[in-house]
Amino acid sequence: MEALYLDCAGRRLQLMRDSLGRMSTHSSFRYLFSIAALVTGVDSALPGQATQLQPQLLDDQLLVRILNSAVMQNLNALQPSLPKALSLRLYAVPVQGPCVRHTHWICSYEYYLAVSEHDEAPAQAVYSLGDVGEIVSVRWMPGTVGDRAILRVSVTNYSMTALRRESTLRREERRFTVDVTVDTLSITEANRR
Repeated sequence: MEALYLDCAGRRLQLMRDSLGRMSTHSSFRYLFSIAALVTGVDSALPGQATQLQPQLLDDQLLVRILNSAVMQNLNALQPSLPKALSLRLYAVPVQGPCVRHTHWICSYEYYLAVSEHDEAPAQAVYSLGDVGEIVSVRWMPGTVGDRAILRVSVTNYSMTALRRESTLRREERRFTVDVTVDTLSITEANRR
């Protein structure tokens, strides 16, 4: 390894290069954090060293709704005896509507699936699954290989509380197979009840 130095704004940053002239992975992260510190004016360049709070209003209404209203289900807690190659979390954001007479009620949920590898620097993604009545059942399918998960999901056309509250609603349920990786998600209908 060869050490290179960069003087910037009165600070000396150290970069490490291997014998082929490439920046090492560890020093690349240290370099990026150092540059970020210079640009933002934060004294501490590495995670875990900052002691100054820096509030910032996030202007992303979807993120605001998910963080404030969603109920999170850790799908990895289901079927603990099965090995799981990915970390999956399902977020359900309630959607109110007139499905129950004379009141607004939670008629359905918008669903978001957060996917993460288990690595030290994991690849991660979030998928919108759409607005459906309610996901009433999720089961991991055995025998998945690699960094993927296959789930069997049952979905109703209204939320279960709306179906119990309003006798005029007709319950429909569909089952799907969800095949997910960090890069792709496919859904196929298993059968209809």
